[in-house]
Amino acid sequence: MTDTLVAMHALSTTELTEWLLQSSIPTIRFKTRTDLLDQAEMTTADDRAAIMREGPVPALLAQQLANGTWARETGYYSPKYTSTHWTLLLLAELAIDGQ
Repeated sequence: MTDTLVAMHALSTTELTEWLLQSSIPTIRFKTRTDLLDQAEMTTADDRAAIMREGPVPALLAQQLANGTWARETGYYSPKYTSTHWTLLLLAELAIDGQ
């Protein structure tokens, strides 16, 4: 990990952006285009569909319980970081398609 971080510090902004765009995680590619490059118009329905098919989003959705919540909880906020509140927050940050 340290070697990777050291190597990343040697990258130019262009090289780092290209590295992000080549990520196997669709959300990273999508967020690079929309948030870093301000190219929201360049994203497609296929980009959004890939977020729902690959990477952390389907893994998180697979953990949802039959009652629509995550974790065995007494409320939507607890337990911290694994409850419904935190999972929905993370899904939003991962650019989940709400459709």
